[in-house]
Amino acid sequence: MRIPEKSVYIVEDEESLGVSLKIVLDASGFSTKVFASAHSFQKFCKEVPAIFDRPGCLLLDVRLPDMLGPDLFVKFRSEHKNNCITTLFMTGHGDTEMAVTLMKLGAFDYLSKPFNPHHLIEKLDAAYQRSLARFGDQQFVNLFHDKVSHLSPHEKKVMQLMLEHMTTKEIAEDMANSTRTVEVHRANVLKKMECASAAELAQQNERYRLLSDFNP
Repeated sequence: MRIPEKSVYIVEDEESLGVSLKIVLDASGFSTKVFASAHSFQKFCKEVPAIFDRPGCLLLDVRLPDMLGPDLFVKFRSEHKNNCITTLFMTGHGDTEMAVTLMKLGAFDYLSKPFNPHHLIEKLDAAYQRSLARFGDQQFVNLFHDKVSHLSPHEKKVMQLMLEHMTTKEIAEDMANSTRTVEVHRANVLKKMECASAAELAQQNERYRLLSDFNP
């Protein structure tokens, strides 16, 4: 699978700062888009909703002319709950306490203006790695769910009992089937779930459960 480009979306109303950030980040291997207002970023999100399904970082000014950065952050988080984007806030004097509060709500980090370009790149690299990991988790959840959807009703029941650590004989008794029939179902479950063993299936199911709980 092709690794998605390192997208960074900058929402900054000060034009000179937005241009400077784009120059620095593009030269550092990021692919940037600059928005001068919350409205222009929201318009872009509606036109290209796929940005929420792939890795990326949002570099967001706390104070924008048409909407506060925190309000925009809360809005797109509520509208795209399983999005892969990580957010860093750019704060001015007196905004640090607000940024810390936002981190508790899910923001990745914050930077106080004026900031060192090298420090910015380090934080964005870390934020992108978090986004990439989140993307991988979401891909796993989607794929696992898709594989389960291709199981027959009998196979789903067998899988459930396998995850309860029941033996083939116990499953056969529970389902009133022959052991041979259950063996065939077990083999089909492992094949369709792309698992080499019941232990691997249990590990994948546990990962799926934890990630699904984390991203309801």
